[in-house]
Amino acid sequence: MASHHITHRMHGYLFCKLCESETDIKWKCLQCDIIMCEKCKLRIHPNIKNSKDHKVIDIKEAGQHSSKLDFRNIKCAEHLGQVYNHFCLSCDRIVCPICTSKTHNRHELLDICEGYEIQMEKLKNNQKKIRTNMEILVQRKAQLIDTVKIENSKYRETKKKIHSQNVVLKNAIDHLTEKLAKNLDQKWEGIHNYTEREEKKISQQKKSLETCHSKLEDIVKSRNVAKFFDDFGKITNNIEDTEPVEPFELKTIPTFLPGEVTENNIGSFHEVTDKIHFRVMKQFNTEIPRVDYISSGADNSVWITCNTPGILHQVKLDENLQTCSSFKMKIFGMAENKSNDLLLITGGESLLTKVDGSTGDVVDTNFDVDPLIPTAIHVMENDNVLVGTRSSGPLFPVTGRRVIISMEKDGRQKSLLERDKNNQRLFTYTENISSTKNGHICLVDQLHSDGKGRVLIIGHNREILQTYSGHPDLNTKTRPFKPVGIVTTPSNKIIVPNLNFHTLHILNSLGHFITYFNTRDVGIQHPYSMAFRNNGKLYIGCTTPIGSSDNAKLYEVEMSD
Repeated sequence: MASHHITHRMHGYLFCKLCESETDIKWKCLQCDIIMCEKCKLRIHPNIKNSKDHKVIDIKEAGQHSSKLDFRNIKCAEHLGQVYNHFCLSCDRIVCPICTSKTHNRHELLDICEGYEIQMEKLKNNQKKIRTNMEILVQRKAQLIDTVKIENSKYRETKKKIHSQNVVLKNAIDHLTEKLAKNLDQKWEGIHNYTEREEKKISQQKKSLETCHSKLEDIVKSRNVAKFFDDFGKITNNIEDTEPVEPFELKTIPTFLPGEVTENNIGSFHEVTDKIHFRVMKQFNTEIPRVDYISSGADNSVWITCNTPGILHQVKLDENLQTCSSFKMKIFGMAENKSNDLLLITGGESLLTKVDGSTGDVVDTNFDVDPLIPTAIHVMENDNVLVGTRSSGPLFPVTGRRVIISMEKDGRQKSLLERDKNNQRLFTYTENISSTKNGHICLVDQLHSDGKGRVLIIGHNREILQTYSGHPDLNTKTRPFKPVGIVTTPSNKIIVPNLNFHTLHILNSLGHFITYFNTRDVGIQHPYSMAFRNNGKLYIGCTTPIGSSDNAKLYEVEMSD
């Protein structure tokens, strides 16, 4: 089988290493480590120095000779007639007796086969490094492609915002200038009405004074003394009753001072970085060995649960952790809706229960996934509910159906997510669910009973946009990626705690790797579950090592991203 595979590969993809044109490969030289056609074996290879000592084999036997290396008759390239007999560890090369006596005396010498194994191990390590770097480069290329998509989307969105701001500002300016114009019209109308009244008043006073003046003229010119004294008394009283001429109290049109248009009035750019920083604000000691799930509650409370011994606590987080209420029940998933109801998966039941946000009672809901069994739950931004489900029976190997059901907030089923367009199963076992602001579904998909898993990002077209299976710096075959939770940050990044290595893996909204954070750097060991509160604080619940008698810790963390 091995030789057939090699021959097929040679014939299908490789050329003769000597003429570089013939694809009908017949031979391989073990010393030169080259493959060749019939012509080159007869005409070109014999011209290679010391080729008479080389072993040329049929290409079909290449697989059989790959593990049989001859270290006995390797001719020394410097000393004629000498054969390499040792490997110099000090100089990292093979040597003959003359080489040893001249240059390598007192050096550490090994058998050639030992030297070969040492060098081969170095080559394999280098291969491993190259493969790791290639994987990193593939991830970085994917990240670059994703960055282009995200930045292109942000560019278009920002352009729209600038044009929208232009429209908003124009409308605002039109509104404000119209308001200023109306204000000016009101001031002018007041001044105009005032001047009209004053003008009319002045005309009346002037007419009255003119009448008095005419009468005074008549009295002054009169030669009738009796009439003079009689008219004088009357006219004097009329003059004294006349209103005095008062000065103007006129309010003038105010001066208009144009405002200055600056970037601050319009908007400005602010750089956003992908660097993530965590800072522990508070640490709390719980009464349970593991915080399986966390969900924020009302009145500065948090819900935490542990399936061993099977307890649900509502706790207040002030200076110390204070238990407000407790329920004895095993919880396999929980999420709070906008009515402050805590939706619960309580085991093999198809019907979800809830802790009523108003009464605090545990009651049944309208969320029923019969005949399936719920495994995970998440409440989306629009208050719709995602429920991961499976058929009854063993978790592994996969049998039956594995479905995510989208439900309206009143319990009506909206859609099912189970298979792709090629009718292939999308996921194995949905352990946790979250969602991004653009409606992508993010889930932890457990692949094996040992906890090995992956993160899937599923788009609107029901296709897997991205699969994240851990980072090569951390995960190996013996210590695989074991995601145990998932949460979306307010800035639309995805955080996944890894049961191995005390790490949080940070992904962007499309599921591409950004960075990972070792929680031990801030004193958090064994992160297991997470939840965000409305105030942006992140709560991290931990687990304890198997066999430990300690209780788990709960942390309030400030995260900047």
